[in-house]
Amino acid sequence: MSYMARAYNKTGKLRKSSKPEKTPKIIHFLWLNFNKKSNGKLDESLTFFKNRIEALHPKDKGWKINFISSWKECLKSISGVKWLNDLLNNEHVGAAHKSDALRYFYLYKMGGVWIDLSTFLVKPLDDLVKQNNEGFTCYYTSSNLCASWIIKLTSEIYDQIGMEGYIKKVIPIQKSLINIKDKNFNFITENYFIISSKKNEICKNVVQQLKSFWTVVLPKINSKEDYCYELTNLIFDLSKKIYNINIPYLNLTKQLPKTKRVILKKYFDCGYLFNYLQLYLAIRNYSIKNSGVLKNVPNSPEKRKIIKSRKLSSFSKQLCYSYSCHNKIIKFKHNPNKNIRLLSASYNRLSKWSNDISKRISWDTTLAGDILKSKNPYTVLKNLQRVEIYQLKYGSWTRNSPTVTRLKELFGNKLTLTPDDSVNNNNNTKKYRKKRKSNKTKRRRRKKR
Repeated sequence: MSYMARAYNKTGKLRKSSKPEKTPKIIHFLWLNFNKKSNGKLDESLTFFKNRIEALHPKDKGWKINFISSWKECLKSISGVKWLNDLLNNEHVGAAHKSDALRYFYLYKMGGVWIDLSTFLVKPLDDLVKQNNEGFTCYYTSSNLCASWIIKLTSEIYDQIGMEGYIKKVIPIQKSLINIKDKNFNFITENYFIISSKKNEICKNVVQQLKSFWTVVLPKINSKEDYCYELTNLIFDLSKKIYNINIPYLNLTKQLPKTKRVILKKYFDCGYLFNYLQLYLAIRNYSIKNSGVLKNVPNSPEKRKIIKSRKLSSFSKQLCYSYSCHNKIIKFKHNPNKNIRLLSASYNRLSKWSNDISKRISWDTTLAGDILKSKNPYTVLKNLQRVEIYQLKYGSWTRNSPTVTRLKELFGNKLTLTPDDSVNNNNNTKKYRKKRKSNKTKRRRRKKR
């Protein structure tokens, strides 16, 4: 039996946690060909992102890299865990949802950092891991923005219009249809970057939610249509726990059960983001149980200046709604080591936002895109850190952005470069210039003599 499989007992249930441990310096990321059940193959851009992550976190500084790219090794690591094996071997389940299950399984058993491979890190993760202690860290977005993604129609509208039109026309209608229930926990978590202590209760809860769901539905999934319906049904159930939903047609799913499949497909269509809601529920319920109090972390003067700048102010009215461009912390009075830290995904999106959908892909004329135009890699890192952008996250539709090519040009031969190096470089440059000026002065004095 493998080390990972020992997280479960003979009945397939998670073993009881031992004493919580501090977050270890382990980074997990994954690239597998789930469709062909084979090893993952990296293209040039993904190889660059991987090399950057590894270069910033060397073994001699205590880091361990768990890069899951071997299908055989992946199966070995989950041997004896039936529901996970069944999930990975079901040809109809999408790759993203298989990856979701694996990320929480590895994080619960080993702890550390999960990062999506297509991420450029501005600096190493040492400070965040140390700060996390026995706690949990992830990104979050506003509940309104997430509601826009959950409901199929508003999601499609959101992708096609500018932010001003979205704020004035769509949001008022959306709020009348769906709004979050618990105003004390007015956010929704995201799962592409997570820091967790080993055997953390939040990871354990999400693993249990995933196991319960997939164990029941996998025998029913024999086609893509079955898969889509089960996800749609799940996100509807999760949404009802989190949001007040006032869409009359959805009431017919109880009154006329035969209409359920058609109606849910119309409004939720495949429920792609259900794991965001599972993670939110795990954090909210854990926080309530342990008397956690949500606090906004004050923004720095530089960050406030960026948010209020003329170029971004029309976007930030919605993206930064309800303090969602602030980082947040859920504090536990009796055990501050377990505090939960929520990083603002909205602020990251603000730095890449444009009313022009093509520029949301290219990042042309965006805050982050403008910073990347500098020819000096030291300046790029320094300016990204100055405006508090520590990660550049690329999705499937931005992975071919010209900015990826730009990053490779800037850092392909400087993978270990950090903002601290840029400070040292600037200091050395100043010393060099000062010395050079002094030498010129001496030469002039000699000539006069």
